[in-house]
Amino acid sequence: MMKKVVMLSACLTLAGCGTDQPSEAEIVKAFTPYTAKKACASSVLFNEFPVRKSLVDNNQQILDIFVDAGLLEKSGSSYTLTALGRETYDSSKKGFCYTDSFRISSFKIEKELNDLPPKLTKAWYVSVDIAPDQVSDWVKNDELLKAASRMSDTAPDENKSFTVRVGKIVGENELKVIDTHFTFHPGLTYNVGW
Repeated sequence: MMKKVVMLSACLTLAGCGTDQPSEAEIVKAFTPYTAKKACASSVLFNEFPVRKSLVDNNQQILDIFVDAGLLEKSGSSYTLTALGRETYDSSKKGFCYTDSFRISSFKIEKELNDLPPKLTKAWYVSVDIAPDQVSDWVKNDELLKAASRMSDTAPDENKSFTVRVGKIVGENELKVIDTHFTFHPGLTYNVGW
């Protein structure tokens, strides 16, 4: 009797055990297109350095916050990159990147979906927590976070929780995110005064 209880307990602990629920590796892989991305503090202010003179007058308050964060240095009315700024600046993002990637820090399979469209063989709702791998200290500057636009990530170093539909498409064995409403766009943006 004890042996059966132990086996049942082990079976309940493992994802699957006779079912075809997705594994942790499958879930991590399904979310990789969303988690394998940088998060940056971006603005058109940072298109080129030194910052264009025409933008400096109406944006000194924001630029000075980036000076305080150690990313820019000010000389007269000119703003240029510091060593830290050069190290974290990504010209394709027009910003200073504070993490290079994210990870699934935890997940839970909420329920299997039974009423599937013809294109799907299996589908589930899963809850996932997505966390940054490492976050640079400079982004934890309160003034820098307060100055970001309202649509920005206000806590760049915290987990983000989502409930998302994942599934397997007919003819494919790979788990995919199939939730058209799911988006993950971490980062900070800064509006520009013209």
